[in-house]
Amino acid sequence: MASSFPIDNNNTYINDGLWRNASATETLIKEGLTNLSLTSVFAVDIKAGNIARALNFTTEQTQTLSLLAYEAVLPGSSYELGSVFGDRQGVTEQYPIKRIYPPVDVSFYIKYDYEVLRFFDGWMNLIAPLNGSGPGNSSYYKFNYPSVYECNINIIKFERNFRPNSEKLTKRGTAGGINDPKTYTYSLINAYPTNLISVPLSYDQSNILRTTVTFNYDRFFIQENIGNQYEKSVLGQ
Repeated sequence: MASSFPIDNNNTYINDGLWRNASATETLIKEGLTNLSLTSVFAVDIKAGNIARALNFTTEQTQTLSLLAYEAVLPGSSYELGSVFGDRQGVTEQYPIKRIYPPVDVSFYIKYDYEVLRFFDGWMNLIAPLNGSGPGNSSYYKFNYPSVYECNINIIKFERNFRPNSEKLTKRGTAGGINDPKTYTYSLINAYPTNLISVPLSYDQSNILRTTVTFNYDRFFIQENIGNQYEKSVLGQ
């Protein structure tokens, strides 16, 4: 029985919906399956200038906090749906009525000076500082305005090959020029911590002390860097 699939002069044909060509398949595998993004190449940038000054943290200390972030997530989003009954007989229709931005968790290593704990404990206290003379019954909490404790946070995804090997160190202590890096940055607008998880301690085998902070935020937008130009996506605005 003759094949019903078309055959061209390049020995390319369609079989069960798949293109069959040796060179094309090899190129597809090399370009499509060998350039997968890695989870371990990212950066977290906390733009906590006013907050750091209120907590007496220097710029170098806040930059160190960003370096100690070892786990993060790229935020997603969803819609809350509203239902309409009776417009059409027997049909229930649903429409998006509100964009929902879920909280983002970022995990940090804790150094021996406990700067991570001091910073985020101080940030949480900055949201609702304790007022009064001390821990007695006369003390009370009073919430600050959001402008006091909110800041922007960038979660930046990039790859290891963003800089050619020949330019990684062109001079002693100086990084070379970036060769058209491709980055995908989620900018969280008006972020602030809502949960600082408990840090377990134990006499068992020693491990690196770490904690996780949950951030809430108003929305996010995406900056995609292709070449040397940043383009803000409409997503999240």
